[in-house]
Amino acid sequence: MNRRFRALRLNKLPTQTESSPSFLRKLGVSSFSMGRLFPRPPFTTTGFLGLFLLVTFVVSCTLHPISVKRQVGQLDLEYELPEQQQQTQYVIAIVKPEFADLQTEQSLDPAHVQQARMKQKEELRQDYNFAREFQGNYKARLVDAMKESLQELFSRKGFRTKGPYATFDDITYVDKKTIYLASVPSIKLYFDAKPTQQECSLKFCSTEGQIQITGELTYKLIEPLTGQAMLNRRINLSNFGISKTYKHQSLTKSGKIGTFSSTPPDLFTNADKVLVETINDFFAKAMEKLHQLISREEIISFAGDVKQLKKTKRF
Repeated sequence: MNRRFRALRLNKLPTQTESSPSFLRKLGVSSFSMGRLFPRPPFTTTGFLGLFLLVTFVVSCTLHPISVKRQVGQLDLEYELPEQQQQTQYVIAIVKPEFADLQTEQSLDPAHVQQARMKQKEELRQDYNFAREFQGNYKARLVDAMKESLQELFSRKGFRTKGPYATFDDITYVDKKTIYLASVPSIKLYFDAKPTQQECSLKFCSTEGQIQITGELTYKLIEPLTGQAMLNRRINLSNFGISKTYKHQSLTKSGKIGTFSSTPPDLFTNADKVLVETINDFFAKAMEKLHQLISREEIISFAGDVKQLKKTKRF
C-alpha cells in the first residue's frame, strides 16, 4: 500500500502552487531532485540554427555611419599696396573698422519676403547660416586685415600714423591735439543667401543657391578735436557684384545615427569654401575702393580748415 501511495504521489501532476520552489522545499525535495522531476528540453539542431540566423541578422543590420565631405577655403587677405610717396608732416589716427551687428541673410528684404524665407528655414532645418559662420570664424581676421592694410596704405601715401585705436572715443585728448585727421571706417556687411533648390529626406537635407554680398561701407576722415567730418563717403556693397553658387548637404537627426544600407549616400558641402572666397573678393574690392578714396592731395588740401577747427574752443 505504501508503494501504491508513492506511485500516485510521483505520477500526480503538480499544480502551480505545488511546483513552486518554496512548496517543494517544504516537502524535502532538493534542487537536484527538482531538476530530475522537471528536466529542461535538450538544445536541438533546430534551436542552434535559429540562434545562428538571429545573430547573422543582427550583424547584417549594423548601422553604417554617413559622412559629409567638407570643402574648406583659405583666407587671402593681402592687398598690393602702392609705391612709397614722399613723407609729410601730417599724422593720421587709424581707428579699427567697425562692423555693425550682423543680422540674418533676410535683413534687407521686405517683411513678406522675410516671413516666406523664415518658413523655408523651418522646413529645411539643416540650412547653412553664412552670417553666423562669418561672425564666429572670420570677422576678427577680416577686421585686423583691413586695419593693418589701411595703416600701411596711409604710410605709403606719405602720412605718419598713430594707433590703431579700437574706437574713435579711445583717442585721448592729448593725442587729438597732435593728430591731423582720424580714419574711421564702418561696415554693414550682409550675406544674402538665395536658395534655388531645396529638398529633405529622412537622412539628409540638400540646398543649392546663390550667396551675394550686400550692405554699405562708410568711410570718414574726422578732425578729432571737434569731431568734424572732413571726408564722408558711402559705398553700396551691392555694386561690387559679388555672387557665388553654393551647395550644402547636411545630416538630419536620423542621418546622424547612421543607415542600414551598406552603400551610404555620398554627401558634400562647399558652403564654407564659398564663404571664404566671398570674403576674399570683398576684401580685395573694398581695399581697392578705399585706395581710390584716400587721395594724398585731397587730404593735404584740408590743412587750412583743420588748423582753423583746432583753434575753435570746445567745451
